[in-house]
Amino acid sequence: ALLRASLVDSDNTAHFVLLRNLDPTEIEDIYTHLGFDDVIDALKSSPNDQGLDNRITAKRYTIFFRSLYNATFLSPDSAQKFLTILKDAPQEYAAVGIENGTPYIHKTGIRVDDLVWADSGIVYLPGRPYLLTIMIQKKDGIMPKDGEVERIFEAISREIYQYVREVR
Repeated sequence: ALLRASLVDSDNTAHFVLLRNLDPTEIEDIYTHLGFDDVIDALKSSPNDQGLDNRITAKRYTIFFRSLYNATFLSPDSAQKFLTILKDAPQEYAAVGIENGTPYIHKTGIRVDDLVWADSGIVYLPGRPYLLTIMIQKKDGIMPKDGEVERIFEAISREIYQYVREVR
């Protein structure tokens, strides 16, 4: 229930409860496997999270989903359970640009203070599954107009979907 709340509902309280119940070496093993050694170094040098920059990059989102897809850290069964939970994520942002009926297992995220929106996941296009990560940041500090962010996600996602679907 906590994992579902953390992943699908983006419930930070559930996320922190999960983290508190993991051994720090387990977290370090995961981060090391994913190549996030700099995050481990930052945590060790700032144990109270003072000034810790925990933002995730588009590349790191993609590495995370590649690891799940290929089951390179978790067992295939555990990776599949994780992906099954994520299939219930709201079908918004990039999902809108993907043809109906094509499964898109993903995670969205928003950093309100930085005006950053992200969507990353796996598009299960038959015979051509692919990883998709889109991050949008408003640089001018002005909130976007209603629907502007959604339209950008949809346009980028639709263009990539059509390209991958039609490439021979």
